Amino acid sequence: MNNKSMTDNTLSRLEKRACPFCMSMRQDTLVMLTMSQLFPVNPTLDQSWFNEKTIPPGFELPIVRCSECSFVYSLYKMKDHVALSYYNEAILAEKSKEKIYKKAKRRSLISLWQQLHLLSEDKDTLKVLDFGAGWGDFLAIAKSPGVEVHGLEFDERKIHFSKAQGVRSGGIDFIKDNAPYDIFMCNQVLEHLDRPGDALKQIRSFLAKNAVGFVAVPNFSDDVLEKHIGALYKGKVEKNLHPLEHLNYFTPFSFRQMIFKAGFKEVAGDGFKAASKKSSKNSRFPGFFNMFKAKKQPTGESTNIFVTISAAHKLKRNN
Repeated sequence: MNNKSMTDNTLSRLEKRACPFCMSMRQDTLVMLTMSQLFPVNPTLDQSWFNEKTIPPGFELPIVRCSECSFVYSLYKMKDHVALSYYNEAILAEKSKEKIYKKAKRRSLISLWQQLHLLSEDKDTLKVLDFGAGWGDFLAIAKSPGVEVHGLEFDERKIHFSKAQGVRSGGIDFIKDNAPYDIFMCNQVLEHLDRPGDALKQIRSFLAKNAVGFVAVPNFSDDVLEKHIGALYKGKVEKNLHPLEHLNYFTPFSFRQMIFKAGFKEVAGDGFKAASKKSSKNSRFPGFFNMFKAKKQPTGESTNIFVTISAAHKLKRNN
């Protein structure tokens, strides 16, 4: 097969994207990456999956900047059947699962659950949604008498594992059928989605009045992005520069604006200090969280949320 045929065949398994922020089709290329460059820093990838019938390891994938609004994104996404194969076959399950047994991750999820529970309404029973539940480790921590947990997940391996831990996960219909939710999580998910703004609006539609939640994405501020692109020219690759998986590269500003558009507004800031009424000196999370509230809906219902763009950066979610 010649190079042109290989390129045409690969492009037939991809879809060109508009800017997910402003929907413009005009963009400037920032960098081209191949999966073979990412293999050394992504040990969870099964390299044998990448071939002429899927995505060749040497195929160049562009990361671009929108010419209209300057949002940075991956120009192509995998077509649905290719993405399903990728997430179910190209990612090594056991390698991926290893992360949930790390003490540091477990401690961070326990702490996060404590904050969410404290901020939630004083109710005897709560429903919790993890939008992108993965192996179900957060929901397994949240599950307790009076707390009903539900996860959105499409990887059958993860669904089966979660079920063995007493955690139920499934697709969108499963999530709709069990709505509304009092607490939700969307952790490291929006960067993977073609239309992250629509996903935020969808989450909001699943929530009960005065629900609380947590959203996080990798921080790709201009300085961070410039640093990572500069490192590429020295042969160093940052694993989060991943044009097949990470379709969106948020700055604090772009993330904030997308959240505002989805129907959330800030109701308190200054980290956990505002929520707990304790000084930030005494808080275990100084400057870590901001809290937000959904713009009033016609029914008069509202939704609170606090958001972070990474483990150390405050983020503001707006309408």
